[in-house]
Amino acid sequence: MDGENKGTDVQITPETHTEKPRVTEQPKKMPVRKKPSVKVQAGISGLGQMSPKTMQTVVSSGTPSVAAATKAWSGGSFDFGMVSRNKPSTTETSHWQSARIALSLKCSIGERWGVESGICMSTLSTSINTESGNSTKKTNRHVEYLGIPLYVNYNALQWNRFSVYMTAGPMYEFATGVHLESESYLNGKRVSSSTDDTLQKDGIWSLNAGAGLQWNVTEHSALFVQPGFSYHFAGGNHIETYYTAHPASFNLAIGYRLTLF
Repeated sequence: MDGENKGTDVQITPETHTEKPRVTEQPKKMPVRKKPSVKVQAGISGLGQMSPKTMQTVVSSGTPSVAAATKAWSGGSFDFGMVSRNKPSTTETSHWQSARIALSLKCSIGERWGVESGICMSTLSTSINTESGNSTKKTNRHVEYLGIPLYVNYNALQWNRFSVYMTAGPMYEFATGVHLESESYLNGKRVSSSTDDTLQKDGIWSLNAGAGLQWNVTEHSALFVQPGFSYHFAGGNHIETYYTAHPASFNLAIGYRLTLF
């Protein structure tokens, strides 16, 4: 049609609103405390004294009674004093530790600290030689002790399979038996001998400290070398042994540990 203007269609697009996804806040996690790891090890070790054998010499003179000498002869035994009347006598006494072995149970709490206990079996030997004139008497005494330690351990350094640790604590030892061996000689010939096993009450306290080097051979086993120091509180009422003659001593322990769990 003439004179008629054609109109232009205009399309209106409705606005679209994009909703942002809702972010839900996650609850804060409380820090989890690590439970202390507990490791239990059983070990066996042998220990030797690094301090020298002690020896003392006593020279004395005296007059043994004739009645005692006669009784000794009548009983079939020999008394050196009977043939050495009015002659000075010389007594040499030596003390040493002949054997020691320990069975231990160690409980480690965490990476650094631990406690250790167990049993320690020791044999202390004494040699007494008395000479007077032409007579000699020799006596060997062996005292067996059973000790119960209570140590605190501290792991100071860890490097690969090696670790350095320190240990310290008290130990109580009590005598479990005394074995005596005696021999008497006259003019170089043995005239009598005797043995005796007794149970004599004796107990002694000690303080111990040491530093050890441990090599973890496998995940559950380790070798260790541990030098240490011990001080025994010996009094006059104790059996005369290496502990009483040498209360302060150095020692060296070598052993093997197994991890139980």
